[in-house]
Amino acid sequence: MTQVTAELSRASVLEDVLGERERQDSMYGDQTHHSDPWWNIIATEENGEVARCIWEKDDKHMYEEIIQACAVYFAWAEAIHRLSLIHISEPTRRYAISYAVFCLK
Repeated sequence: MTQVTAELSRASVLEDVLGERERQDSMYGDQTHHSDPWWNIIATEENGEVARCIWEKDDKHMYEEIIQACAVYFAWAEAIHRLSLIHISEPTRRYAISYAVFCLK
């Protein structure tokens, strides 16, 4: 696979993940308030769907399930990122780094 082909493939997959994120947002609304254990439960369920496709040799639906799982992880990362931005911008902090950002490093 050439570099151009790989980059086009990557862009296509990312576009599908972002499309799935938009679909999830329209279905579930703002999800940034969820806890890490909640996100882990949702991600585990999505990973189970991928595993089922592998077990059943269902290549037709596997890509779709992988995209959905990626979109959940993407949403979780967005929630963490948004929280870190909130912490950084708090006027009461002495330092420009929050505990959440510190934990991510």
